[in-house]
Amino acid sequence: MITTIADTRPNRLTQTKDEKYHLSWGRYAIWAGYNNPIHTLWINRVLTHEQFYIGNQWFIQEDIENFLKDESGDVRNRLQVRMNMIRKIMMEYIGNASRMTLNAEAFSVSPLTKTRRDEQLAKMLFQTELARKVPVFADAIREKTGVGKTNKETEQIFDNVYVDKFVEALNYLMQYIAQINDLESLQPFIAEQIGLSGLGVLMDYEYAGEQRFKAIQSKDFFWDRNSRDYALQNDCQFQGHFDYMAPPQIYEMYPHLSEEQRLVVESYDKRQPAATSVGYQQNVSRNGVPVANVYWRDTEPQEFGYVINEYGDTVFKRINHTPEGEKRPTYTDKDLIDPTNTYESRRRMRGKKSVTIYPDVIRYVRFVPYQAAPDQSPQDRKPDLVLEYGVMPYQEANNEKYNTVPFPYKTYCWSYINGEVRSPLEDAIDSQRFVNRVLSVVDEQIRNTGGSGPIVDSSVFLTTEEEMDAKRDMQHGRPVSIDARGRGIQNVVGQYDMNPKNGLMNMFNILEAIKGLTQYTIGTNEAMQGQSMGQDQLVGVTELMIQRGSLLQEPFYNAVTKIFMQAYQSMAVRGKKIYIDNPNDLTIAVGDAAAKVISLSKDMEIEDFRVSVKRANAQEELHRAADAMLLQLLQLGLIDQRHFGNLFGRSTPDQVAAAIREYSKERQVMAKMQMQQQQAQSQQQMALFQQMNQQQQQNILDERNDKHLVQAQKHVNDLEKIEAKAQAASTYPKAAQQKIVP
Repeated sequence: MITTIADTRPNRLTQTKDEKYHLSWGRYAIWAGYNNPIHTLWINRVLTHEQFYIGNQWFIQEDIENFLKDESGDVRNRLQVRMNMIRKIMMEYIGNASRMTLNAEAFSVSPLTKTRRDEQLAKMLFQTELARKVPVFADAIREKTGVGKTNKETEQIFDNVYVDKFVEALNYLMQYIAQINDLESLQPFIAEQIGLSGLGVLMDYEYAGEQRFKAIQSKDFFWDRNSRDYALQNDCQFQGHFDYMAPPQIYEMYPHLSEEQRLVVESYDKRQPAATSVGYQQNVSRNGVPVANVYWRDTEPQEFGYVINEYGDTVFKRINHTPEGEKRPTYTDKDLIDPTNTYESRRRMRGKKSVTIYPDVIRYVRFVPYQAAPDQSPQDRKPDLVLEYGVMPYQEANNEKYNTVPFPYKTYCWSYINGEVRSPLEDAIDSQRFVNRVLSVVDEQIRNTGGSGPIVDSSVFLTTEEEMDAKRDMQHGRPVSIDARGRGIQNVVGQYDMNPKNGLMNMFNILEAIKGLTQYTIGTNEAMQGQSMGQDQLVGVTELMIQRGSLLQEPFYNAVTKIFMQAYQSMAVRGKKIYIDNPNDLTIAVGDAAAKVISLSKDMEIEDFRVSVKRANAQEELHRAADAMLLQLLQLGLIDQRHFGNLFGRSTPDQVAAAIREYSKERQVMAKMQMQQQQAQSQQQMALFQQMNQQQQQNILDERNDKHLVQAQKHVNDLEKIEAKAQAASTYPKAAQQKIVP
């Protein structure tokens, strides 16, 4: 157990944010979070759950003293039998979580998004109108632009195919980050940790110009116990975790360490905490040097006021601040204007032109907290070894909530009541202990009992030899002659039955009842585990049982989903910032075109993104999505009845996409054939024209050509104007509107 002395929380408004300040925060967080009595009890429960999970289920002192020993303290003749229901429960949780498909999709919250969409729709509607007014070129226009025959049809096509270029590029980036981190493989680990502890922890960090994620064991994580947020974010003041590292790892990461500092690491590595009973103490031996990583909400005074941006909009912005990479402040005192007469402006400004606000900033410290060994004196105490500290790079702040910067940890609790995290396994531990005790009694009874047989009063035998002969005869089932000496034979011969079958049957009935009660409590049953419910099971009952169990397990899978939703949100905000600063990696990740779009968003302060994550069974989700696509494509005429019938109910989106490509090729072939037919018809018409009077023919041609030429030229000119306007708008050098950014 890592211990620190009691300390008060450092003053965040202090002007000196040096190494001493950061170390004070780190030690305070360990004392207030990790050494918190509530946290210690929680860790002990987690360790207990781990032992039950791996099969070590006979370590609780109550079971040892009251069950395995008798009243005199002697060990009973009982085996420590266990039927591991806990592992079965955990395997169901982990298996279902591994099978979950999490579909993440980014969307823009920038006001420019609607502008870009409307402009693209207007362009397609113009092409539709152009094709309608110039029938000669209609087929060619529709084939080239993909518009419909009517405005309504074009709008339907547009709604299905339009994707904002910024959103599309960011989705590419998220897919790349998820792929290089193999994010899907972390789902079973997160599910396991939530099952064992009630809490899952995923951490993101920057490494070599890329965003990385790693799963943290819950028992190594600590946080502000005053928080009441299930995600441990909004009202949490600090978070942290311990890494257990070998000295060579520390030296590789921090080559600047002096010889004296390395000696501190080596001395720490040699100390081992006292061994204790697993499941009762927090200080279970861990290999390696404990390195504390502590993050907390800090603040820095910043001057804000109302200014006019380059688009003429009144915005509340930071002034006298030079952004990173710039040579001069974006806005100064000279740009300040009198605030608008709104409630928000009056609340903020109170009649002043500028105000000082204190937005969030995440600071961190990474250090080796010194912990004296039991045999060391206070004089031997060495200082804590600070490895690094400062402001966390690539803050995940968004443009709407500048005072709620997320921590690098993505966390969520299965149950979190009054600062106490609860695990779904807690309700099953007592049941497991009871089952183990019953099975041990059953084993004891089977080993210490026999079958049935006759009982004979040994006094009826005249000699020992006669008694032995009688026993042999009884063992072989032969008749036995007995001298009852005047007593009735019924008083001499009887029958005994030591078979415990009736008692055992009662015990097994109890076990089944406990098993059913446990399944009901945690939200599982045979149907959810894929077991047959029998031929006599009513139709729909199995599905009902699965649904009922799924509802009880929903908080568990919701916790898993929430953690990965935070991870994808971090990709959309923090990850974007990391890759923008590393353009080569960005190009590798998403390609040249998308990289340019993402880089453009750096200068567009209001180009902000959010992420939605939907969860579904992989195969079911694929079929459902494919069927929805097929219905829509059939209505739009983008697929024919033959392909629809072949694919509906049995296809995936990839198969639908392949069918669309196939049908598109077929349409192209048909269109080419139609064009050839039209050309042949035109040639025939020209031959007929040539048979007419030359002057009459010339007059007709001149009249038609003049009319069509004028109309076509007009439409072409209009089209060129719109395309030029759309091209100019697509550059977006700056945002049309601005929001508050720290």
